[in-house]
Amino acid sequence: MELMGSKKHLTLKGQPLTVMEGLKGKHKTLNFEEITEKHKDLKTNKDIFTITWQLKGYDISGSVVDPNKQKARHMAAQRFLKALFHNKHSLLQGTHFTWIAMLEFISQKKKPLTEILDLTE
Repeated sequence: MELMGSKKHLTLKGQPLTVMEGLKGKHKTLNFEEITEKHKDLKTNKDIFTITWQLKGYDISGSVVDPNKQKARHMAAQRFLKALFHNKHSLLQGTHFTWIAMLEFISQKKKPLTEILDLTE
């Protein structure tokens, strides 16, 4: 998966970690969780980070392993958002969300995940 940070025309409107914070603010009752694990690569003696974003109670997550913690956080959020907006339980089945379309969908809705997760908030 390509890091979206290299696509300035996409990230000018929103970074994955910023989008995650926005969703957490709009859906306070949902349990978003970022899990950080730190390991030591025995060959190089350098730290390796495993970052996983998940939504408790749902089978939706995004995970990345990388020596750069911030890059791993960014990519894990990106993968999580892709999984979230293309999950099999979505009421918007068949809708293809590009990055820009997802940002617009989130910004236009007070509770954007209501349709995505079939919530009754």
